[in-house]
Amino acid sequence: MNKIKIFRCAVPYAVILISVILGTVFLFSAKSIQILPAKYFAVLTASMAVIVFLIVWLLFADIIRHKEAKSKFKKITAYVLAVILTMTSVTGSFVSVKFRSTLDAITSNKVTESFIGVYVLKENSAQAVEDLEGYSIGFQDFGDTYGVDYALKEIKNIIGDSFSAKGFDTVFKTIDALYSGDAEAIVIDISYIELIEEIDLYKDFTSGTKLIWKYSALEKNESLNEKEESKVSVYDPFVIYLSGSDTRSTYIAKSRSDVNILAVVNFKTHQVLLVNTPRDYYVPNPAGNGALDKLTHCGIYGLSCSAQALADLYGCKVSYCAQINFTGFETLIDTIGGITVYSDIDMPSNIEKYSIKKGYNYMNGEQALYYARDRYSYASGDNARGNHQMQIIKAIIQKMLQGKIITRYSEILDSLEGMFNTDMSADVMTKLIRRQIEEMSKWDIFTYAVTGTGGSNTTYSIPGFNAYVMYPNEETVNKASDLINKVLDSQMISQSDIG
Repeated sequence: MNKIKIFRCAVPYAVILISVILGTVFLFSAKSIQILPAKYFAVLTASMAVIVFLIVWLLFADIIRHKEAKSKFKKITAYVLAVILTMTSVTGSFVSVKFRSTLDAITSNKVTESFIGVYVLKENSAQAVEDLEGYSIGFQDFGDTYGVDYALKEIKNIIGDSFSAKGFDTVFKTIDALYSGDAEAIVIDISYIELIEEIDLYKDFTSGTKLIWKYSALEKNESLNEKEESKVSVYDPFVIYLSGSDTRSTYIAKSRSDVNILAVVNFKTHQVLLVNTPRDYYVPNPAGNGALDKLTHCGIYGLSCSAQALADLYGCKVSYCAQINFTGFETLIDTIGGITVYSDIDMPSNIEKYSIKKGYNYMNGEQALYYARDRYSYASGDNARGNHQMQIIKAIIQKMLQGKIITRYSEILDSLEGMFNTDMSADVMTKLIRRQIEEMSKWDIFTYAVTGTGGSNTTYSIPGFNAYVMYPNEETVNKASDLINKVLDSQMISQSDIG
C-alpha cells in the first residue's frame, strides 16, 4: 500500500478522533462553568453526539455496506460537519475559559486595594524613592494605616535605614509638615488627597507637589455578607451596593465614591429597583461611630463602610457590594453597540459630539460617559447626575439582556475586567446567570433618587473645616425605604409608585 493510500485511509479516522476530542473538551469546559441549565446542557451533548454519529456514518456507511464506490457527496458532507463541529468546539471552549477567567477576576472578593503615595514639594529634586536617602519622611498615623505601614517597609527595603520617619495624627498635620519643611517627603493614602482638596487652603496640593512613588497595598476584605451562602437560596431578593469611581483596579479599591446606588433585585417578581443617593449626602459614618460625614467620604474607609452607611439610612440589609469604574463604561458600551437614553432637556456642549437633545438619544461610550458625569446642565446638579447614571445602568442591563448580544460575549467579558469588581462569590453569580438563561425572563427596572438641600458643615473626615454637604430630604428617604421593602417583600411595584 503506497503512502497516498495510507494517508487517504487515515484521514477519516483522524477527522473523527479530532472531532471527538474537541467536542469532549468543549462539553467539559461548558460543564465546568456551570451556567448552562441541565436541560440545555443535555440538548448540547445530544446534538454533538448526533453530529459525531453522522460524521462516522457518512465516512464509513459505504464500507460497512461493502460498496466499492464511495460517495464523494457523503465524504464532503462529513468533512463540512467536522469543520463546523471543530469551530464550534474551539470557540465554545475559548468562551468558557474566558468566562471563568473574567468571573474569577471580578469576584476577587478577598482583597481590597489601597494606593499609597510618596509626595515631595514640586521644587524638590527627588524623582524616585531611591532619592530619599537622608530625608525626613512624614507619614499618616491615623485611620487605616495598613497600606502606609507596608509602604514604609518597602521604602526601607529600597534605601535601608538612611531616613528618619515621623507620624502625624491628622491628614492636615501630615500635609502641613510637608509645607513647613518639618518633613521633606510624606507617605499618605492617596484617597485622602481627594478629600483635602475640597478645602480652599489645600486645593492646590496636587499642583504644588510631585507624586514620586505609588504603592499598591492589598488587604483582606471583610465581606458584608456574613451568612453562609450555601444555606441560603441565592434566588431570595437581595440588595447590592453599586459604588462608582474612576479608580481602575484588579481588586475593590479604597477611594471616594462618586456614585452610590442600591440595586434591589427580586428574581421572583423579576423587578429591579435602583435607588440613587447623592455623593454629598450628610449621613452618619460607620467608621466614625456615627459621626456625620459626606457619603462620598465613607468610601476611603472601604466599600463596606459606604454600604453600611446606606443600609443604616434606609433601614435595609445590603448583602453584596460592587465597584464600577465609570471610565471603563466607555469600552463596555461601545462593545455592546451603544445605548439609548431619554433626556428631559437639551444639554448644550462646547463639543458637538457631546450635545444631547431632549428626547431619546443614541450614545456611544464616550457620549454616555459625558452624560453620566454632567451636573451643570441641570439646576439640581448632583441629583440629576445620579439620575443619569441610573439611566445608563438601566440601558446597559436592557441591552445586555438582548439575545443578539451573545455574539459579542468574548469582547464584553474583556471589557468587564478592571471595570467591575464585586464581593459576590463566583458561585452565587454563576447560579444567578444560569437561572436567567433558563427562564429568559424580561425584567422591569425602576429608578428612584432621593433629594436634599445644600449647606455647609464640618465632617468626620475633615474635622475643623466646613465643607459642602447635602442635608437629606427625609420624605424622599422614607419613600425610598418603602420602595426597597416592597421589592424585598416580593410586592409588585409600578411607575405610579415611583411618582
